[in-house]
Amino acid sequence: MFTLIAYTLHDSSYQSAITRALEQQLNINLNPDGTTHDLMERNAFHYQTYDIEPLLSACIAIYRATGKNYFTWQTVNQSTLKKCVDYITPYMTGEKTHPEFVNSKVPFDKKRAENGEKGYAPGTLFEPKNGLYVFSLATFFDDDYLKVIHEAAKDENYFNWRLALNKYTTK
Repeated sequence: MFTLIAYTLHDSSYQSAITRALEQQLNINLNPDGTTHDLMERNAFHYQTYDIEPLLSACIAIYRATGKNYFTWQTVNQSTLKKCVDYITPYMTGEKTHPEFVNSKVPFDKKRAENGEKGYAPGTLFEPKNGLYVFSLATFFDDDYLKVIHEAAKDENYFNWRLALNKYTTK
């Protein structure tokens, strides 16, 4: 949010703090194989998408303001946001399925399952529609993700506000 506010106000005085915080977060949270820390802890794409959505939003704002591309920027361990999006791709297209929250190491996930919260029962399959927004954000950097979106949505005409902004925003 801080990144979006600073760049919306065209306030570059926070640029070094934003860069430092983003790079630190990317280094901590992304793994070289395209997984995120939370996916490994919780075994749920629900949290993979939850992790990378705000990072992609910040990266779009930074790119538009500075031209710096953090989508393909490599961390110390050679991780990238692009790898994290690509990791989800076969689960979006139906090539693979993923049972969510199986073997989660987080007690809160077990409590949610015990409470019967929809979507948190171990073994509930990841629904590709839950990754559409991540891919809509990623399409800002790579139009090839549109194919994944249309396949996951099962609609060649699927369109949302993020895709509209991507189409009419200069890169």
